[in-house]
Amino acid sequence: MKVFLIRHTETEQSFKNFIVDDSQDFSLSEKGIGTANKLKFFLDKYKIDNVYSSPHRRAIQTANLLFPDKEVSVVKNFREINKGFDKFLQENPNLSHMTTQEWEEEYMCKFADKDRFVKSYPSGESIYDMYQIVNMIFEKILEKNQNNLAIIANNGPIKSILSKFSKQVEKFYFCI
Repeated sequence: MKVFLIRHTETEQSFKNFIVDDSQDFSLSEKGIGTANKLKFFLDKYKIDNVYSSPHRRAIQTANLLFPDKEVSVVKNFREINKGFDKFLQENPNLSHMTTQEWEEEYMCKFADKDRFVKSYPSGESIYDMYQIVNMIFEKILEKNQNNLAIIANNGPIKSILSKFSKQVEKFYFCI
C-alpha cells in the first residue's frame, strides 16, 4: 500500500500572505488549477483506489482535479487548525486584512514559549489536539484500506500525519 499525502494546490490567498485557519475557505487560483493538472499526470501512473479530502473547498477542488473518476470522501477533521481567527475578527473587524506576520506579532506572541505545542490558541485548539484527532482518523483509514490511497488536505493535517512517524513530533510544527 502507498499513501499519498498531498497539500491542496495554490489559492488566490496564497500570494497575499493572509493568515489562514479553519474559518476561511478559498477556491484555487488559476495557477493552483494548473499545478493540480500537472500533478495529475504524475499520479496517473499509480492506481489510487481511495481518495480522502479535507472539507475545505481548495482541497476538494484539488482532489477532483487529480482524481476526476474517483469518489472523494470528505473527512471533516482533516481541516486546518482552528486558531480562533474567526472569533478574533468578530471582536476586531478592522483587522480583517492582517498578514501572517502581523497576526503572529499582535495576537500570537503568547505562543513563543516551549509549551506552544500543547497550548490552545485563544478561542481555538492546540496543535496537539489537532494531531491527536487527525492521527486517530488516519489510523482508521489505514485499517479500512489495503490498496493505494490519497489524502488531500491542508498543511496542518499533513504535518500531523508525517509527525506520527517522528520521535520529535514538535519539530514538524516549529523550528526548535
